[in-house]
Amino acid sequence: MQFNERLIDLPTLYHVINRTPITINPDNYVVEAIVLMNQERCHKYAQSSYISWDFRLQERSLTDCVLVMEAGKLLGIFTQQDVVRLIASAIDLSRTTMAEVMRQPVVTLRESDAQDIFMVLSLFRHRQIHHLPVLDDDGQLVGIIGEADLLQAFDLVKMAGVVEGLQQCFQKPTDEFTQANEQVEIDQMRYQTQNYLKLWVEAQSREIIQVNQQLQQALEEFRTTQEELRQQNEELLTAREIIELERRRYQDLFEFAPDGYLVTNTAGVIQEVNHTAATLLAMSQEYLLNKPLVLFVAQEDRQTFTTRLKNCQQVQEWEINLKPQKKKPFLARIKVTAIYDSQNQQIGWRWLLCNITERQQAKEALRQAHNQLERRVAERTAELVLSNALLQKEIRQRQRMEEALRQSENLYRQLVESQTDIIIRIDLQGRVTFANAAACQTFGWRADEFRTQSIVDFLHPDDLPQAKENITSLISSSCILTTGERRAFTVNGIRWFQWKSIGIRNEEGEIVEIQGVGRDITEQQAAMRDRQIAEEALRQSEEKFRYFAENTEAVIWIASANSLKPLYISPAYEKIWGRSCEILFEQPEFWIDTVYPDDRQCASQFIEQLLKNQSASAEYRIFQLDGSLRWIWNRGFSVCDGEGKINYYSGIAEDITERKLAEESLRESEARLNLALETAHMGIWDRNLKANTVIWSANMGLLYGLPSGSPCPSFEEYLNLIHPEDRESVIASITRVFEEGRGTIEYRVVWSDGSIHWLNSTSQVYHNEIGEPIRTIGTNRDITERKLNEQKIS
Repeated sequence: MQFNERLIDLPTLYHVINRTPITINPDNYVVEAIVLMNQERCHKYAQSSYISWDFRLQERSLTDCVLVMEAGKLLGIFTQQDVVRLIASAIDLSRTTMAEVMRQPVVTLRESDAQDIFMVLSLFRHRQIHHLPVLDDDGQLVGIIGEADLLQAFDLVKMAGVVEGLQQCFQKPTDEFTQANEQVEIDQMRYQTQNYLKLWVEAQSREIIQVNQQLQQALEEFRTTQEELRQQNEELLTAREIIELERRRYQDLFEFAPDGYLVTNTAGVIQEVNHTAATLLAMSQEYLLNKPLVLFVAQEDRQTFTTRLKNCQQVQEWEINLKPQKKKPFLARIKVTAIYDSQNQQIGWRWLLCNITERQQAKEALRQAHNQLERRVAERTAELVLSNALLQKEIRQRQRMEEALRQSENLYRQLVESQTDIIIRIDLQGRVTFANAAACQTFGWRADEFRTQSIVDFLHPDDLPQAKENITSLISSSCILTTGERRAFTVNGIRWFQWKSIGIRNEEGEIVEIQGVGRDITEQQAAMRDRQIAEEALRQSEEKFRYFAENTEAVIWIASANSLKPLYISPAYEKIWGRSCEILFEQPEFWIDTVYPDDRQCASQFIEQLLKNQSASAEYRIFQLDGSLRWIWNRGFSVCDGEGKINYYSGIAEDITERKLAEESLRESEARLNLALETAHMGIWDRNLKANTVIWSANMGLLYGLPSGSPCPSFEEYLNLIHPEDRESVIASITRVFEEGRGTIEYRVVWSDGSIHWLNSTSQVYHNEIGEPIRTIGTNRDITERKLNEQKIS
């Protein structure tokens, strides 16, 4: 009964299984597993203020291994021996994952098969392992059994009690033969058990001591490595923050740059684009991504663009016409450079786009302004010769004084005096304490005279409030302050300066002086104003052109240089042609179909002349939608750049239908008038007194015996046609007509065949607003028949 009571306390596997083992994901790093093992150990130590043998065994079983799990499945195991092995091999534990170093395959035990604690002990010895994971029938982890847990379960005191109970039980009087055999078996079992337990305990003790020593050494190395890693991580975090700030800054510079920037792959497909480039191409940045850049190149330049891109090796720069969607093309300057990876393989292109249309136009305006300025400079040069001689003399004197002063100054003053910018120091009351040579020359003061002068005397009154505010700000802070553009009174008048100022501190850290460095930016300001004026003039010119083009009755057109594709058509086209401008933009060749068939050759010759870079003019008829005909007078010319290259063609087309009808009517009227004059034997003449020219009708020559259509002769030739006896009376009649304003005379003319004919001439004089005679108009009529009849009657 005593033996049975002692045997009933033997441990079962249920009590030996550790059901809360340490687990980790296979993607985690080894250093994280070591931290988990160390944290668990520290937690166990913190729960007790003393350390016993049993506690060390239990603590070791909880902290000397980690199970690698994923999705509830056991993948591998990682022990303290593995930690020692990895540290000895000098592997970077912070970059090695558990999946790379965990032990596989894992020896496991089914919970349903775990009935005998000695079977588990046999597995430990046979498989040479120290940890045995326990799984349920579904393969899910239940817990883990360690050798330390078994050693704790085999309580040696209890095992000794078991042996003693066996001895007492088998010492009871029984059959002598049975008692003797049983005593031998008991002694043999007791000896084997004691020997086995002794060897096991000694082996476990040595192994635990060795593992603890190795673990302590590894732990110290790990702590050192962990501290180094922590410092490296802090440095990496700092570097990462700096890199991120730089990346954001450069991203902002890229995004908000004044010029367009693009990044494409080697085939020219857009990968990155900034805001300016998207604005130039009239598309959103998201839409431009993954689009070929060639889509936005004008049709006539695409072949050149493709060829250059294929042959481009290093940085190249050229000009090309870009065509945004639904917008006018513009001339752009493109700069492209190749992008290479770490293996020196090209992976893409960087592009810089700049719209230079306005710049080209502004250059011409600036060139004209420059020419005018040169003329003005030439006029002023003579005036400045004398002043320049005096100034040169003063400069030489000042240079001698400055040379003597530089010899007595220290190294700092030598550096300051060598600057071309002006350098001035003032005290807190605004009085000048130091001024370099450039400042003295600018303001027209000697160095000794400059001192104690108030700085406000040199500043423009409008800039004084801001200057005083800047001085106050400098006194209260140690930062450098750039005040931008300020005006100052110099020997050359009011000049613009850009100032950079800083406070000068004494040994106590108090600001005692303020030093300012000023750079003369007057020329830059003038250039900027000239550019602004030129840009404003250009804008006004464009507005005037657009207003004129949209309100004139004539059609103003602009066409591309190569194909005469319309780039601009004024609204008058829709009124004259009776068709919309959109049709002409969509179908450029449609305009020739509107020309009257008989006039199409003339219109085609007009185009050929333009393409030969010749000014052209043509009159032809067109069809309107209702079938009516209109006469068009079209004049065209080419517009070239400074190098003579044709940029585009332009011209004006007018509706001259009314003029054509008037000319036709005039021709018919003249024909009727000539017929009437010929029938009445009359002619009409017109004399311009200012120009001293005379014209007459086509039939006037017949009255003087000349062929029909003969030009009007000179006054001397005209007198030779008159009968010699009547020439003086004709001259007197002309004088009398000027005096009286009108008059009539009859005289004879001699034809080339010698026959004599009588003419009746009636004339009228016309005067201008101040009473001067300017024109004489008259008629001549053949009265020969009347005169002959009169002679017969008399």
